[in-house]
Formats: sequence, structure tokens, C-alpha cells
Amino acid sequence: MPVYTITNNEGKTLKISGDQPPTKDQLDKIFAEYNQLQIEEEPVQETLPDQIKLTEDVLKEDPDWIKASKSIYKWNEGEEAPDLESDLDYATYGLDYMGRFNYNLPQMAVEANQLKSASDQQKKDFITLMDMYDKKSISWSGAGKL
Repeated sequence: MPVYTITNNEGKTLKISGDQPPTKDQLDKIFAEYNQLQIEEEPVQETLPDQIKLTEDVLKEDPDWIKASKSIYKWNEGEEAPDLESDLDYATYGLDYMGRFNYNLPQMAVEANQLKSASDQQKKDFITLMDMYDKKSISWSGAGKL
């Protein structure tokens, strides 16, 4: 049975076998099924396109930001540290922490070295904060977090 190499308009190439070359309708169906499988098997890794910029107000209400900020608070301040009063307090802690981390090179070196002792979840939460903070719009309030 012959093997046909087919390429869609996005540059994705597949090899299929059959008695004859596929028709346009068959090609459309093949790539539609392929794309559906890709969606089901490979979850989206990036939740925010690069062009979207977050604001501090949006981060203060984002559940992922708040969860990661709580984790990093406990990592930095210790498991015995008193809980903060609200999610807003944790979110603000995360903003202040990442502002100091991003714009203070000596602090960045210290924190990066201390990450060795963090749990895997704390490391993931740190990356969450770092990635989300990088998508934050530049602001005057961010400039004062050194």
C-alpha cells in the first residue's frame, strides 16, 4: 500500500497510507482529527499569551497568584509564621516579594541559592509567581518595590 506525505497549511506533515491519494475532504478530516488529538493529549502549557499584560489589581484577585504567594510566604517566613489576614495580604506579599527579587540582583542571587532547600511544590509556586510577574505591566507601584 502506498504511503503519502501530506502537509497542511500550518506546515504540519503527516504520513498516511492508502490505495490512492486522499481527497481534499479526507485531508480536512484527517487534520481535524489530528488537531483534536493534539488538544486532548497535550494540554496548553502557556495560559497567558505574551502580548497580554497583567496589572497588579488583576494579580491580587488571581487564585493561582494567591495560592503561590501563600506557599512562598510559608517558605520564606517559616511554617510557624502567623497567617496573614486575607488573600489580598498574601497577594500583596507576592507582589512585594517578586518586585524585590526581580530588581535587586544581590537579593536574586540569595533567593535563587535558597531555592535548593524548597520543596518541589514551593519551587513550582516560585516559578508561577515569576512567570506571572513577568507578564505584569510596568507600573509606578512596581518601581517602588526594591
